[in-house]
Amino acid sequence: MSLINAKKEADMKVVMVTHAKTTGKPPRRLSLTGEYQVENIVDMIKGHMGAGYRITKAVSSSAARCLDTALLCLEEIGADDITRIETDTRLARLDSTDKLEGVIRDNAQEGLAIFCHADLASALPQKERMTRVKDGWFEARPVLAIIDWPPEKRWEEATIEALLTVPEDVSLLKG
Repeated sequence: MSLINAKKEADMKVVMVTHAKTTGKPPRRLSLTGEYQVENIVDMIKGHMGAGYRITKAVSSSAARCLDTALLCLEEIGADDITRIETDTRLARLDSTDKLEGVIRDNAQEGLAIFCHADLASALPQKERMTRVKDGWFEARPVLAIIDWPPEKRWEEATIEALLTVPEDVSLLKG
């Protein structure tokens, strides 16, 4: 492996977003409040990743609320050449860290964004650092997680760079 490739792997950051507020009626599309929440998430992503950050690959749960969240993010910060959102059945229920790690490994690249449900809390590394989690689910929604993970390391060695909720860019990390 060249030094350039090693550096790229070492610097891989993954953006993960749980869906925003829904209408509550099937198929549970985003509500107007949810759309506003996604605008806030986009601003937080830009604030943490830089104004030039672009999503180059989007992977989502197939739930309408997750796809709506992904579409709104892509409208604002999607790369010009991104043409689709991939869906992955492993994101329907994140009841093990292996599922999330598998999705990320299978899609690893700079600019990767994952759109899923609030059970993301159960699959993130460093669970002891998180607040407002009950039974593996984030109590606040939506949540933005930015993870720094060199793929050559174990998932549990990944670093949570940011774990935030809207509307006030509130951190869900202790300390």
